[in-house]
Amino acid sequence: MSITNKKRVLFISKHAVHAKMAMAGNQIFFNTLLSFCEDDRFECGFITVQKQGADFEKMKSTFSNIAKDFSVRLPNIWTGFTYLFYNTFLRILFSMVRSDWYLLDPIYRFYFKKAIKRTKNQSFVPDVVILEWTEVLFLAKFCRKIFPNAKIVVTEHDVSFTKVERRFKNRPLLQRELVIHFRRRELKALNDVDLVRVLSKDDKNTLIHHHIAPEKIRLVAPFFQKKNLEASGPIKNQIVFYGALNRSENHEAVQWFIEKVYKPFELHQYVSFVIVGGGNTKLKEQYDGLQGIVFTGFVEEPASIFVESLCMVVPLRNGGGIKIKVLEGMTCSLPVLTNEIGIEGIGGKDGSEFVYCKTPDQYVLTIKKLIDNPALRLDIGNSAREWVNEHFDYQKDLEQYKSEISSMV
Repeated sequence: MSITNKKRVLFISKHAVHAKMAMAGNQIFFNTLLSFCEDDRFECGFITVQKQGADFEKMKSTFSNIAKDFSVRLPNIWTGFTYLFYNTFLRILFSMVRSDWYLLDPIYRFYFKKAIKRTKNQSFVPDVVILEWTEVLFLAKFCRKIFPNAKIVVTEHDVSFTKVERRFKNRPLLQRELVIHFRRRELKALNDVDLVRVLSKDDKNTLIHHHIAPEKIRLVAPFFQKKNLEASGPIKNQIVFYGALNRSENHEAVQWFIEKVYKPFELHQYVSFVIVGGGNTKLKEQYDGLQGIVFTGFVEEPASIFVESLCMVVPLRNGGGIKIKVLEGMTCSLPVLTNEIGIEGIGGKDGSEFVYCKTPDQYVLTIKKLIDNPALRLDIGNSAREWVNEHFDYQKDLEQYKSEISSMV
């Protein structure tokens, strides 16, 4: 234990975070880190490895006075390789050699290890190391070597092998040569840490099913914008999708909905399709000018669009973990039309707190029902908001989590 009464906590993250980041997982980590830094029980340090850029600088600026920064800038010489690695066949090729490279390539791994060693050399020896996201879970063994007396904790923003299985479900070779090995490696790493923080009951049950000890799994509700807003005027005949479009699962969902639902059923006659979220200008260019489709780009307060919309559609084909976009929509009394991936970890009853839709016909039929029956929209929306308020208490769960981290050492 450190000399002072404060517990030393070292956060290691693959992603730089700050208050204005749009991606839900980044907001979860930002608010977690900020809460620990502002808590008198802890002395915090953090590590991230990043290319030079605004996000990196904003994180360093935000936390420079309240935490010790041991981050490393990725040298420019390697940025081309890492771009090619994560955006071409190289990722698959490397991952078939060593499966955890799918999330943490060897270049990033080298610089993370360098930063971890530097932390110790600068006399910041943590009582607890918290690994945010599965990407850096694969550094747990190295952290144990460098800090043998520290407790190792990981936040599984989602159970990554579930996401990988879905991504390659129709590719038998990759199922055999990548997915199986990745799942084994993730589970082995989880078995070796002291505490696993998950954000949904479904993820907790998945880990228990795969023999992770229940007593070391902690369910902590994720941070999200709980607006609890209601419409102040008439509901517009518009449906909304919300999410960062540079994430593959989001732009795939938008494309599927346009091509399989909106265009063939000529829904522009009834509703506009408003796509809220920045990134992926190619997607916007592809559908630019198509009647009824609106790309808003990044919106500071998406709730202002939610409350005046007919419903939210979340036709995800891939991905894993709890979907913050769904929680945020539900707190605005917005009916959510989605499948088993979209409602994963949230719960509720089909037809009461959300509407289960998987096929194009189901989406079309439900949208028309909501247009014809405003009372149905109101009933589903209000039930959704009540469900989220009852079952998701981020602040309470986070305080319990911090107390447990404090008492671990």
